[in-house]
Amino acid sequence: MSSVPLVPIQRLIHDVTGDLHVVIAASEQGFRETALEACLLAKEKLQAIREELLRPEPGIANPRYDYDS
Repeated sequence: MSSVPLVPIQRLIHDVTGDLHVVIAASEQGFRETALEACLLAKEKLQAIREELLRPEPGIANPRYDYDS
């Protein structure tokens, strides 16, 4: 693995990719419970990625709110 540190969202994407590899491998081997657990972990990380992407940048107005009213 690279020695360059990953920013939080890149780390989450890397972790989701790993979880999905586990889902595929476990499914192919018939380990349904393991596949389901990996799916749930991936879902949690995808939610964290979504929240990170939707978080407004400091100093940038959030377009979901009307600040002029």
